[in-house]
Amino acid sequence: LTLIFSIWNTMMGSSLLALPWGFSEAGLVLGVLIVLAIYGVCCYTCLLVVRWGKGSDDLFYVCYNYLGQSGKIVCWASSILLLVGSSIAYDILMVDVCDSIVDSGLALTHQHDTPEYYWNTYYAAAIVTGLVFPMTMLKEFGILVKFNTLGIVSVLYTLGFIIVYCIFFEGLEVKSVPLTNNGYFVLAGMLSVSFFIHSLILPILKNTRHPEHNARDVTIGYTLVALSYAAVGCVGYLAYWAELVPMPQQFLEAFSDTNIGALVAKLFLFFQLVTVFPLLLLIIRIQFFGLLWKNDYPSWLHVMALNLLIIGIGTSFALYYPNFGTVLSFTGGICGVVLVFILPVLVHLIAMKKQTGSWGVLRVFFHSLIMASGIACSIGQFLPSTQS
Repeated sequence: LTLIFSIWNTMMGSSLLALPWGFSEAGLVLGVLIVLAIYGVCCYTCLLVVRWGKGSDDLFYVCYNYLGQSGKIVCWASSILLLVGSSIAYDILMVDVCDSIVDSGLALTHQHDTPEYYWNTYYAAAIVTGLVFPMTMLKEFGILVKFNTLGIVSVLYTLGFIIVYCIFFEGLEVKSVPLTNNGYFVLAGMLSVSFFIHSLILPILKNTRHPEHNARDVTIGYTLVALSYAAVGCVGYLAYWAELVPMPQQFLEAFSDTNIGALVAKLFLFFQLVTVFPLLLLIIRIQFFGLLWKNDYPSWLHVMALNLLIIGIGTSFALYYPNFGTVLSFTGGICGVVLVFILPVLVHLIAMKKQTGSWGVLRVFFHSLIMASGIACSIGQFLPSTQS
């Protein structure tokens, strides 16, 4: 149970809030089918990492063992770009949620007519930067890791609040709901990030008491995540598809500023984001400097420059292109596809060739379909029909 819960907790995050928007892009039925399809592929390729990563501490080394130095470099670059894309999405979300919390406070205290120069998004961006930048400079992140364990409270509350409020207070509008839309690549790309745990699964499994149950527990963990994503996507979409066009990419924006339940969810979410964001930059720092300098903290100047660069890019997006879901979609559709659809499959094919002495026609055909679907997902991010 501990392993299953850990996998569920690790994957469940801020992308949960973009799922109703993702379903509005794909349509109800097609959205459910895409969740099931991406869940199946991601779970399978994660199990491939588990199978061939025994004895390895990281996906980098699995790729190096089977694909050589070039495989390791591709994995390294894709992982860093994925993390940078995720940090940009987090920055957008932090600024948006901070702004929304203040707006809710003003609305609840009947200060609706406060002049814009008293409060606007630029102030929210400054507050977020002032909060997170000092934390990204820490050498030891133990206290943030402890705080981050409280993130499960945020996820559980947000999950419960969205489902309960949409069903019992807002009501679900099923009649005439669009079953399919042409933005399915958007949802597929976003889910490629949402189901991504491939780089973390080996450290998570390293100290399990019953390694013979790893495949079962990983599958159960993935299944719980898929059910959670499908529930929030369906319920959120059915509650607001007729009322909100377009659907907000950050779903908590669908609720009024005076909704106390939504305000509590925003406060939980903001706390979670502020503690997770420095950890994201820590992982980027370790991977970037670790490979180039063989030292994950070469100097405070190096670390400060890297952190300021990433925060600066994220803040620029938050101010001038605050499309949280779109950033997730492109990040997953490009970098996530390499790490989920391609590298684990290539590792499996080469490992099986070494083990059996042959490629296997059906094996190559089946796994080529997985890689082709991933490449199609990447290309689909740039099609005009997938833009909203």
